[in-house]
This record gives sequence, structure tokens and C-alpha cells, in this order.
Amino acid sequence: MYSNNKLAKSVRLALMFGASATAAISANAFAADEVVEEEEVERIEVTGSRIKRTDLEGASPVTVMTAEDIKIEGNFTVADALRSSSFNSFGSFSERSGSSAQSQATVNLRGAGSNRTLVLLDGKRMPGSPTLGGQSANLNSIPFAAVERIEILTDGASSTYGSDAIAGVVNIILKKNYEGLEFNVGAGQRSEDEGTTSSEFSVLGGYSTDKGNITFAFDHQKRLGISDGARSYTAAKMTDFDGDGNIQAYAETDGWSIYGSTVAAPDFSSAMASTTCDDKVSEFGEGTFKKVSADSDWSPGSTYCMYAYANVSYNTASIDRNTLFVDANYEIADGVEWFGRAMFVQNSSFGRYAPPAAPWRNMGYENPENPYGISNDEAGFYDAKLDGTAFEGNAWSPMFQDNNGDYQYYNYDSEGKPIDSDIQRVDEDGAPVFDEDGNPVYVPAVGAYDPMNAYQNTTGYYRWTGIGTRDGNVDDYSQDYLTGFRGELDWGNATWEVYYHKNIADNKSVGEYYLSYGGLAHNIANDIDLASEEGVANMKATTLQNSASSFDQYNFGIGFDLFELPAGAVAHFFGGEYMEQTYADIYDGQSETGLIGGSAGNSAKGERDITAFFYEAAIPVTDSIEVNLAARYDDYSDFGDNIAPKASVRWEILDGLVLRASYSESFRAPGLDELNAATTFSAESAIDYAAGDTAAKQFDTYYKSNPDLGAETSEYTNIGVAWDITDDMGVKFDYFNLAIDDVISTKTVQSLLTDEAQGEIKAVAPGTDVSDETFYLIRTLDGKLLEAGTGYFNGGTLNIEGLDVTFNAGFETGFGDFRFNTINSFIFDYGDEYNYAGTEGAPDFKSVTTFGWALGDFSAAWTMNYTDSTYENSYVDSDTLDLVKEGELDSWLIHNVSFTYDAGDFGALTLQVVNLTNEDPVLNSFGQWTDQNLYNNFGRDYRANYTIKF
Repeated sequence: MYSNNKLAKSVRLALMFGASATAAISANAFAADEVVEEEEVERIEVTGSRIKRTDLEGASPVTVMTAEDIKIEGNFTVADALRSSSFNSFGSFSERSGSSAQSQATVNLRGAGSNRTLVLLDGKRMPGSPTLGGQSANLNSIPFAAVERIEILTDGASSTYGSDAIAGVVNIILKKNYEGLEFNVGAGQRSEDEGTTSSEFSVLGGYSTDKGNITFAFDHQKRLGISDGARSYTAAKMTDFDGDGNIQAYAETDGWSIYGSTVAAPDFSSAMASTTCDDKVSEFGEGTFKKVSADSDWSPGSTYCMYAYANVSYNTASIDRNTLFVDANYEIADGVEWFGRAMFVQNSSFGRYAPPAAPWRNMGYENPENPYGISNDEAGFYDAKLDGTAFEGNAWSPMFQDNNGDYQYYNYDSEGKPIDSDIQRVDEDGAPVFDEDGNPVYVPAVGAYDPMNAYQNTTGYYRWTGIGTRDGNVDDYSQDYLTGFRGELDWGNATWEVYYHKNIADNKSVGEYYLSYGGLAHNIANDIDLASEEGVANMKATTLQNSASSFDQYNFGIGFDLFELPAGAVAHFFGGEYMEQTYADIYDGQSETGLIGGSAGNSAKGERDITAFFYEAAIPVTDSIEVNLAARYDDYSDFGDNIAPKASVRWEILDGLVLRASYSESFRAPGLDELNAATTFSAESAIDYAAGDTAAKQFDTYYKSNPDLGAETSEYTNIGVAWDITDDMGVKFDYFNLAIDDVISTKTVQSLLTDEAQGEIKAVAPGTDVSDETFYLIRTLDGKLLEAGTGYFNGGTLNIEGLDVTFNAGFETGFGDFRFNTINSFIFDYGDEYNYAGTEGAPDFKSVTTFGWALGDFSAAWTMNYTDSTYENSYVDSDTLDLVKEGELDSWLIHNVSFTYDAGDFGALTLQVVNLTNEDPVLNSFGQWTDQNLYNNFGRDYRANYTIKF
């Protein structure tokens, strides 16, 4: 335990009032009345430096949240608390059905990306989850009951902790040296859902002797998922916006998909509802299948047989976590202590998707579901070319009907190969059709398709309802072990530490009720009714994704004073570490080879080892000025080496008034998945302005890795002032600028469409070989986008500039003690050559404000989480090349209130209402919830929590 009275009192105040980031890190924010003797002040280690010191307000900005802060602010998990933080500027990934990472949660400081935010446990690196490519830590593997506090460093820290600390560090401090026994139980119910929607139970205990301590915790947390149909803004709906009495696909539908019972023409010039659409509407109802127009989405005269997937799918996945945590220390000799930690986490998650949405390729022109198909007898076959000469060989040209009911046939060369030229239209007797001027009528040819097999290549967009809903069951298992020794030396006030850290993660995702293309082919080949019990059984498939990683870390370090200056001794720290990391994300073979409908993914694996050495120095230039220098050398087995330096200064201008500045250079080595992953399929949303679209659609997208990636480099500048105006009032201002060069990223489909508009890439026709291309677009002759390709590359610069403002105050009155705390983060610039701050998904202001009150055994808190409004759309104008921002999305203000009665030996009862006013997430102008990172859909949540200590 710290003997620093100022720190102890500030922590107690934070525990009492739940004021997130109160000046627990400020030496004078809530100073004790009594004078603290210098010999009573203990040096402590604050996130961002390995050198222990007494000045808690250091040269780099660090914000602290206690476990009580997290609870009182209405957060159910550690991940919830970090997602709501003002520094998590643009939100971050949370439990999400419909994703292979549905059980995971991350933190994303400054909007720089979760893979650029380092997460530590007790100052030790927390390895990335294999489900997240080994790059980002899964916050859902952290037991809430074992958390003492969280320290957030909003400054570059690669010089101290290594790669991926570009945007900052989140250091989660776990409980140690606990004495006694504590039980906690809680439950919650969302007003929008039925029954108990969350529950928790934990036991925390500890025992001490004169030689050491053992602390243990068991933590259980469960929260149910949310279905799309449970919220009006995510349920399937159709709206006749223009009042013409006709519903247009996607422009006037939400939660409905072309993947119902729809068939595309062989040349993709049009699409039509299948011949069985009416039967499916009769069988399942218009709330499940419905025939709608697709004039604007595909082409004039097209129709879809759509399926209401949002009536059965989930958007927010469930979590069900059990954690066992043990921490121990023991003095084995004078000045030498053994320490160890073990943690076991099991987290289950359930997500549900609609029945498999999968293309039915090669339907065949004789298939009764094919509205374009005709029989061989109806078509007729001709063995003459357009010039009337016979083929040399046995090549046949089938005649068929187009969408208008007219007959066509294809031109062939002497070898029977289709000629990529116009096609002459013929009548049902095979005679050429002429226009009113007597000229032959031609239609464009589609050279990418073999006309002899045109109708064998017809594609259907089908929802395989007979198979059932796709259920995703994820089980994550992680083991974390740490053991080491630390001690003191009778030389230079030296302290030393060595430790070994082992982490093992084994995550499994089992998907039920997917489509087996092998089973479909078997049914067709053996004329088995697809809707029969046998046919459905043949088509059912189960998928498996097995994500595993291991992490081994050997670390040593020594801190000491050397060289005496007039203002004091120069403190040094030197250390080194060796790390080994393996990563594998393996999909079942059928999914990898594309034989599973409604599932996508490819395996990836890799391994690396890292050798590093690091050094820090704290130089007291004067009694009020301290200069800090740091550098770290990293050598990657699969990438190369790098040196990351940092310099900072702290100047206490007056008692309680600190001016600070820091400059650091950081880097991030490419992730193992970015270097090694196989090509992966995704359905990505974008607005195809070139095709006349005004709303986002999903497009087939293929992602490729890049083994030739280089590292990202960055520069982080921070200038700030921290002023303790009085003993109970303080304010902080911190300006920051983060510039990342050679950014490792992928182009979104929207970015590819922008590149196309600017002439940087050109779309190709269907059937074009794109196996050697990373970035591409495939369009039909009439301009419909069919497929996009993208991948990893080292791009330009990401610049993030802004200002953090924190204010806290406390007042003691006859009506109780009042506390106020607010943390505000402003983003001035975000982007490369364009500034995207304030656009959709990138709000330029976030704030967390807490009012606290305490009187005797009673206390209460009111927390407000505010996210500023943004523009709804942004795009680069192809003519002016200016960034166009238009429309407006609402701001988001969430009120959380809590009341606690502490009955002493009889325990404490806390009642909470989270999202008091039952705010929906921010919706776009179409009434759609498009940003799950920033806005959750939990709605009003009532919770009760009881804690008793012995």
C-alpha cells in the first residue's frame, strides 16, 4: 500500500464520489490538511515511466479511473468504461453478432485504432487476441472484480513499452495486498427487453502475514444480447418515402436483403424475383418474403424477392464470463521478494444471424426457379454463324430469351469460341430481326460469359430458410501466468526486478446451420427435393474457427540513482526483454475453399520473436524543472529493428502549477495477420455515387495480406498545464498532436470508389483475372458494381490534433460533501490531406461529467456522457477534389444516476439507472443505426448491486 497521504486521500475521495479521473494523479488536487514529512513519501511508479517518483502529476498526462468510478458511472464491464471514456474518441469495437470477433471488445485511444493502443496489466504487456489478429487486446478477458484502478496515458510510449503504444497506453492495475473477504451480487433489466438482462457475482478475498500476502478473486458477469427485431430502428421495415405506392429495394427498405429468392440475368443486366417467390410469400408471409421493385438498385424493370433478415438476427452479442484471479507475494530474504499472478478466463458469447444468405450459382436454364430459363425444345439450336457459313467442328449456339422476351443468340468463331462483339437478335424461328430502316438489330455481348453455357451460369441470390437461423457460439479461454523476483540494493537507491510472463489464448467459434454447396450439388445431381427433410439435411453444415496464440516474455530491469546534481540525483532505469509470439486463426477446410454458403474466412498464422533494450533517465535540472529522456531498441525476427526515443520536461512554475511538454517518436511493426493472412471475404457497405446510389449497399469484398509491409512511424507532441487552484479545485489543459506516417491500412470500398472517380483505378468486366491485383472493382457493362478487392498497404499520413480539458472541484457543506469532475476531449484535425473531424463516426468533441454527493451513509452520483453531433455524409468531390460534408447527425447525451446506502457491517446497496431518459442510438436520415462503435442500443437499464465485506 502507498504511504503517500496525498495519494491515499485522493483515492479515497474517488472511491467515495466516483469522480472519474479526479486528481488521484495530482500531488495537490485534494491535499491533506496535515503536513507530510518528506521521509513519509514513498516513490511510486506511474504509467509511462519505469522510474519511481513522488511527483504524481508528471511530464506526461495520465488519467486515473478507480473501480468505484467505473461502477458509479454506470459501466457494467471494464470494456464499457473504456468505451465511454472521452479519450476513446470515436468509440471502439464491442460485442457484436454477425462478426467473427463477436465476443471481443477493444479500446481505441484518439481514434488511431485499437492496434495502436497498448493495454497493460500491472504494467506488463497484455498480448493481443488471436481472434483480433494478435494485434489488439480483448478487454473482455479482464475480470472486473479484480480491478483496482485504470491509468490512461495519452502520450506516445513506444520508448518505454515498445511497438503499438503509438496513441497511448491503458494500464489496468489489479488488486493486491487485500485483506478480508468481500461478496458482491447484482442484477439488471433493460426497459426495452424482458426479464433479467444482466447479472453479476464476485468474491474477493485476501490474507496477509508479516512475510507476504495472497489475494484471490472469482468474478462472474453475464449480459444478454439484443435482437434486431427488439428495437424499432433495427427491425425490418419498408417505407414508401416518395408516396408512389411502390416500394423500391434498399432505397425504401431496411433490414431486407436481395438474398431471398432472386435471380440475376446471365449478363447481370437485370434481376427478377424467382418463379417461386409468390409461393414463399404465401408460406412465410409478407413479413418474411416480399416481392419489391429494384428499378433504382439494379435496372429498370428489375424485381427482387427480398427476405426480412432483421426479424430474426441479433446485433449485440451476449457475454457470459467467469474469471479466477490469484495474486501473491512473499519475502524470501531481506530485500528480496517473490511475486506471482495467475488468471483464468472463460467467456462464452452467443450471436444469431438469419438463415444462410448464399449465391446459388449455375442454376441452369431448365431450373424451374429460374425466371430467365427456357427448355432446349423452346430454345432451338443452330449450327450456322451470322454470316451463314457453317462451323468447322461441332460447336452449337443456343438461342434464348432476354428479359424483354426477345430471342437472341451468340456469334462464334470457326473454333466455336464466342466472339466478343455485338450479338444479333433473332426471332423464335431463328430469323434475324431488322429495325425499321432494314438494319440488323444487335445487342451488346458479354464476352466474360460463355454464351454456350450462359444459363448454366445463372446466379440466384437465395435465403436458405429450410436450414434454419445461423447461430454463432463462441468460447474464449485464456490463461495468464506471471512469476518473478524484485528487490533492493545497498547502492544508489537501486531497485531491480526480473520476471517471466506466459499467456495462452484458445478461442473457438462454432457456427451452426450454414449451407453446404456440396450438399446442394448432391441434391441437384440426384433430383432430391431441396425442401424435403432429406434435402435440407444434406445441405446443413457446421463451421469452425479456431483462434489460438501463445506469448512468452522474459524481462529484467534495474533502477538506480547515479550522478548528483545541485537539485538532486539523476535517476536511471535500464532493462531488457525477450518475447516470443505465435498466432494462428484456422478455419475449417470447407469454409476456406468456398464450399460453405453464408460463411466466409481464410486461415492465417505466423510467429515472431522480439529482443529489446530500454533506458530512461530523470534529470533534476533545478528544484522546479525535471527533464526526462528515454529510448528503446527493438529487433523483430520477421521485420527488422527500430529505435524509439522520447524527451519530456516538467516545470513546476509555482506551487501547484505545472507546465509540461513531451515529444516522442514511435513505431508499429506490421501485425502477423497483416503479413500472413489468406484472402478473406467480407460484405462491405458503401454508397456507389457513380451508379446513382444515395444509400449504402453491401458489396462482395475480398481482403488480401501483404508480406512486404513496412513499419508505421509516428511523432507525438504534448504540451500541457496542470493547476491546483486550491486544495479542492484543479484544472488541466493538454494539447496533443499525433502524426503517423506510412500508415498500414486497407482501402474501404468507399475509398476505392473515390479512387475510381478520380481516375486512379478503372473498373474491369466480370470474368477478368484479378488474382494478381489487390485493389480492383468489377462492374457489369451497365455499371453495376459486383465485386471489390482491397488489402493492406503502407499509405500516407494520419494526423490527429486536439485538446483535453479536465476540471475537478470539491465542496464541503452542511448538506453533505459535493464533488464535480469533467473530462473533455476536442479533436481539431483528423485525417490525411482532408480533415474528417466532425464527420460521421468521428465526432470532434466528447465529454464525461460527474456530480457526486455524500452525507453520512448516503451517497449519490450523476454522470453525463456527451458525444457531439457530426455531419452525416462526407466524400471527395471528383471535380473540385474538395471534401464535401453534408447533412447532420444528432448529438448523444446519456444520463446515468446512482444512489448508495452503506449500512456498515450489513453491507452496501447501490441502485442505478443507466440511460435515464432511454435515449436511442444516433440514427441517420433513413432511421438507421449505422455506428455501433460510438452508440450502444441498450436503452434504459435498471440495476441493483449489493456488497458486503468481512
